[in-house]
Amino acid sequence: MSIDAPLTAAAARRARIADAARALAAQPTAAAGLVIIALLALAAVAAPLIAPADPDTQNLALRLAPPGAAHWLGTDELGRDILARLLYGSRVSLAVAAVVALAVPPVGLAAGCAAGFFGGVVDAALMRSADVFLAFPRLILALALVAAMGPGLGHAMLAIALAAWPPYARLARAETLSLRGREFIAAARLAGASPARLLVRHIAPLCLPSLVVRASLDMAGVILTAAGLGFLGLGVAPPTAEWGAMIAAGRRFMLDQWWVAAAPGAAIALAALGFNLFGEGLRDLLDPRQR
Repeated sequence: MSIDAPLTAAAARRARIADAARALAAQPTAAAGLVIIALLALAAVAAPLIAPADPDTQNLALRLAPPGAAHWLGTDELGRDILARLLYGSRVSLAVAAVVALAVPPVGLAAGCAAGFFGGVVDAALMRSADVFLAFPRLILALALVAAMGPGLGHAMLAIALAAWPPYARLARAETLSLRGREFIAAARLAGASPARLLVRHIAPLCLPSLVVRASLDMAGVILTAAGLGFLGLGVAPPTAEWGAMIAAGRRFMLDQWWVAAAPGAAIALAALGFNLFGEGLRDLLDPRQR
């Protein structure tokens, strides 16, 4: 048993991963969204290798050049290659989405599970705090937080994360309320399990699928919020490439040099579409009520 058990457990984990991969591939929307996300991630990682030019190199002789063989997506008002800036800008947008996806759901899970499990003062304090954040639209709240802390990528990430955690806490609380009275929780409590063990080993894992789906659907909104902050000049500092800042710079040339703003706008739309398709497919896969 000491030899076979770990092998059996590892084989079972591999089988579950393979089954999940096959089920995900069988979802057309999830597969399409995953392909888009993978391509965007590959473009962000390989930007130094595939970018046709340095994103910050200015050439005023070629300013506002239309798309062509030399510059596939044209150049901006400073003669910088738009395709190169799009590739490097994807790093900023995907970094914000990754940080929020990794940081916010655990915070919301911990707050929601604690509120739903303990109730009383703990529930009231955590949920009233969440209500304060939910009282403001996400972009407005993020804008106020960044304005208070100062512009910058780190502050933008922190502001978006602070504005994004309450829905996860609400969802985890609802799941916990439906679970804490179940028979297996009562049996674990009678067996001597502590409240911390009940939360960590029994309740939180059952709340995770809903939060994963919520996070995958929420990434499109995170990217749009990050782009909105960049559009307002509260994101990364120039001349760092960022999609929202690129749209803000190109809006002056919308009528004649449409490609300056259209290219980053299309990139934002593509990223949002990819995350939405992936989230919808993941919801259909993890939620038995959708099947």
